Amino acid sequence: MKRFIDQIVICPAKSINSSVLISNLTIVCGGQTGVDRASLDSAIKWGISYRGWCPAGRWAEDGLIDERYELRMTPSEDPAQRTVWNVRESNGVLIIGSMYLSAGTNLAHKTAKDLDIPVIHAQLDHEVPLVIKWLKTLDAPIVNIAGPRESEDPGIYFKSLLFLDELIPTIKNDDLPSH
Repeated sequence: MKRFIDQIVICPAKSINSSVLISNLTIVCGGQTGVDRASLDSAIKWGISYRGWCPAGRWAEDGLIDERYELRMTPSEDPAQRTVWNVRESNGVLIIGSMYLSAGTNLAHKTAKDLDIPVIHAQLDHEVPLVIKWLKTLDAPIVNIAGPRESEDPGIYFKSLLFLDELIPTIKNDDLPSH
C-alpha cells in the first residue's frame, strides 16, 4: 500500500501547555466541525504533532477552515476525498462518537477496513484505558481521529474535547512505539 508521505505537511508540535509533549503521537484529521475540529484543538493545546487533508477551498460546514489549522488541501472539494486521504495517511483510526449518524464517519470506517488499518470506536464513556491499550498495538501511533460533524451530533465537539483532554495527559511516550 502506497502511503504518499511525500505529499503531507507535517506540522511541528505547537504547545500551549508545554508541560505535556507526546512526541510519539501524530493526529491526522481534516478540520470539519465536531470531532475533527476538537482533535485539531487538542493537538494544538497539548503540543502534539498533527497533519491532515481538507477539501479544496478549505470548506467546512461552518465556513472556511481557519488558516491556523495547518492542513493541506485535496484537489477535490468533495469531503469524501479528504476522509479517504486522511485514513490512508494513518496507521490507525480512532472513531469518537456515533458512526451511525455520519456518512463521513462510516466512510472512514469502511476505508480503514478496506486498507487493513486498525480501527477503534470510542463511545466516550470510560474508554480511555481501552484506547491507550489500542494505541500500544499500532506500529506507529499516527492516528486519524474521525467522527460526526457538529450538525450530525450536536455537542460532539465539546464531548470529544473532554474525552481527548482526559486521554492525552494519560499517554506516556514510553507506552507508545516510535514513528
